[in-house]
Amino acid sequence: MQCPSSAAQIRQALDRWLKAFNTKDADTFFTLYDPDTVYANAGAALMTGVEGLRPWYEEAFKDQSLRVYFKEETLFESDGMALIAGKYHFKKLQGDGRLEPGASGRVALLYRRATDGRWLLAYDIDNTPPDSSAADFA
Repeated sequence: MQCPSSAAQIRQALDRWLKAFNTKDADTFFTLYDPDTVYANAGAALMTGVEGLRPWYEEAFKDQSLRVYFKEETLFESDGMALIAGKYHFKKLQGDGRLEPGASGRVALLYRRATDGRWLLAYDIDNTPPDSSAADFA
């Protein structure tokens, strides 16, 4: 059996994060972070460590209709560190099953390979530039 490449493993780590966020699976979600993680959200103060970002995400998870999507623009990996960057977009699931567009932006995610081989999210920074919009996810 062939092992997936580092790039594939990094993409899988991000896919697990997206799935945990979109299903509001907090138990899984917080295990996907490096213990010393840093989160630099465009609309909030800097958060450090899993316990530092936990209250922010627990509040966000109260909105069960919120979904996030990601489109990769670049991925670099070297010596146990990886950067995956791209566009993100939030949508809200409506009662009739439609997804209404919400905020969009760009994100850079730095992953660090843990001693057990897992890729953990170590740094997350996002912004809201004018060239990222709901149309990118249509």
